[in-house]
Amino acid sequence: MNRFPHLEFLDKLTQYHRLFYGVFELGEPVYTEKIETAAVSFNNETGKVDFLLNESFFNSLSEKERLFLVCHEALHVVFAHIERTKTFKLNPEYANIAQDIVINELLINEFGFIREELPFTKNACFVDTVFTKAELNSKK
Repeated sequence: MNRFPHLEFLDKLTQYHRLFYGVFELGEPVYTEKIETAAVSFNNETGKVDFLLNESFFNSLSEKERLFLVCHEALHVVFAHIERTKTFKLNPEYANIAQDIVINELLINEFGFIREELPFTKNACFVDTVFTKAELNSKK
């Protein structure tokens, strides 16, 4: 069992950007088996963001993968994805795929994560994993 070493983990988030430290301070990690990987939700009782983590999944990841995952979920908060999906009455499944592409590409291209160091992202949503080469080439 690898519980969050809260302050130590927060310090490691800052190597990618202080923003991630600040967002994570808005909430608490909540371990649950109700989800496969991770998610964020607003806790009406506490008024904080819950960073929902499947503990088995989280513990199977390397430290860099854990950092990527938490930064990924933090960007869902920063971009207000839950609220936007509800406000614009978007299909939650499709909206999440689109939102995940934006976040994952941003983390790799702008925040210094290296995709090859993140084996769990081989099945994640990126432009090249969601769209075929033919689809991408037809849009040029």
